[in-house]
Amino acid sequence: LPYGTLPNWRDAFIEYIQYGTEIENPWGYCLIYLDDNDIPELVEVSNSEAEGVVIVNYADGETKTTNLWRRGFTYIERGNLLNNGNGNMGYYYDKIYSIVDGEMKDIAMGEYEDEENSGTFDYKWNGKSVSESEYESKFAEIYDESKAVEGFNNEALMSAEEMIDELGYIYDETSEITSRDKTGEEFAEYLRNYIVGTWKEKESAIFERTLQFYDDGTYYCKESHDFMGDAEYWGTWKVTSEDGDVYFKSETTKVEADAKNFDFGLAKKIIKYNDIDETREKIQNGKFEIDDICRKAD
Repeated sequence: LPYGTLPNWRDAFIEYIQYGTEIENPWGYCLIYLDDNDIPELVEVSNSEAEGVVIVNYADGETKTTNLWRRGFTYIERGNLLNNGNGNMGYYYDKIYSIVDGEMKDIAMGEYEDEENSGTFDYKWNGKSVSESEYESKFAEIYDESKAVEGFNNEALMSAEEMIDELGYIYDETSEITSRDKTGEEFAEYLRNYIVGTWKEKESAIFERTLQFYDDGTYYCKESHDFMGDAEYWGTWKVTSEDGDVYFKSETTKVEADAKNFDFGLAKKIIKYNDIDETREKIQNGKFEIDDICRKAD
C-alpha cells in the first residue's frame, strides 16, 4: 500500500510517526477527540513556536495532516471545532477548523493587528474590517470558549516511542465489551484482527510473533527472529474467564503458511516487552495470557 493508506488508523498513525513526520524535532505527541467518532486525532507538537503543531486525522483509509500556526490551540472535544488562536509582535489571530468530509478545513478566520505599535488594534473577520465588539460577537457565534479545552499539556506529551506503544494498546469500546462474551467468539474476532507482538531482547535482537485465532479453538502463529530464523505452528486457545483471559499453547511446528489462508495483511499491534525471559517461560509452560501481549486502556 502507498504511504498513508493503511486500513487501520492505529497502524496509520504509527506509520506517520515513524516515517511521515512533518516536524523535524517533535517535542511530543498526544491524542484528542475532535469530531464525534471513536477515531482520535493525533497531535504532533514541535519544540519551537516556529514549527507549530500538526494535527493528523484519519479518514477513508488515509492520514491527512494540517499544520497549525505556532503551538497555541484549543478545541471543543467531540464538538468538531478547533481554534488555532495565537500570534506575536502585534499580530494575533483566531483560525477555526472543523473536520468536513474527512479533512480539516478552516471555516472562519479572525485577525487583529497593531501595525503602528500604538496599542490600538484593527480587526478583521474573514478578511473584512469589523469593530472589536463585532469581532468578539462573530467569534462567539461559532466557537463557545466555555466548552473549549487546551490542545495539549506539555508535561503529558508522549515521546514517539511512548505514543507507538499507546497506539498498540488501545482497545475499541466494542472490543472491550465483546472480550467479556462467555463464548469468546467475538473476542476471537478481535484477536484475529489486531494481535501482533513485537519486542526486543536484551541483546537488541528483534523477535516478532503474529497470531491469528479461529473460532474452533485453534490459532496459527508465525514467528520471525533476526538471528534464529522463522517458525510457523498451530496451537490451541481458550477463553478462561468472563473478563476475556485467553491462554494458548503450541501443538505442531513447521506447518504450511497457507493451510488456513492466514492473512498477513491484518492490522498490527506493536508491543514492547521488558522481560523477555519471563515471557519465554510463560510460553514454554503453555500459560501465555493474552494480557501479556495487550492491555485495556485505563
